[in-house]
Amino acid sequence: MTACRLTHIASNKHIVIGNTHLTWAQFTDLDISTLQAAYAFKLLDRLSGHGETPILFVGDFNSLNTHPAYQLCTDGYLNEDSIKTLQKLKTVTLPDGSKKALVDLLWCAFKHPTRDVRSTYLTVQGCEPEVTSRNFLMNHSVDYMWYNQINPLSVAQVNKIEHNMPNIIYPSDHVSLQAKYTFL
Repeated sequence: MTACRLTHIASNKHIVIGNTHLTWAQFTDLDISTLQAAYAFKLLDRLSGHGETPILFVGDFNSLNTHPAYQLCTDGYLNEDSIKTLQKLKTVTLPDGSKKALVDLLWCAFKHPTRDVRSTYLTVQGCEPEVTSRNFLMNHSVDYMWYNQINPLSVAQVNKIEHNMPNIIYPSDHVSLQAKYTFL
């Protein structure tokens, strides 16, 4: 993840912007991607002065809107369904040879303090784009624009993608999400 704090020169208002690319592994490492999202939001919260400055967090989250990482980004903690999903992933081998779920060992790490986080596309158009990445392994919406303490005015429409990317129209395997915001 990369992050920076910027100043809008005309208004002298500040914003913290982060960009990420969470692990994918064909959706098998949901515990790792969820933990990555939590830690990224913790860093952004610290850079924002713990809520003093608006946050815009964008990128390839490699998570469906039904995955624990998406739910954690929205709520700041895991709900019961997300916990159950992550508890099924027994990915940590203990010294005695037994296996445990990462969420059971690092429970308190699976949360973030950033308040009032919302998805830009969900807010503006009432749903996430249908597909933001299409290639020989994926045909899903996995890219998001999270914000707080700013007002999204509009988003660029995402065209229906009919062929694998990259291609002559899309130079990446992800479409470009775009939005306009205003300070509150």
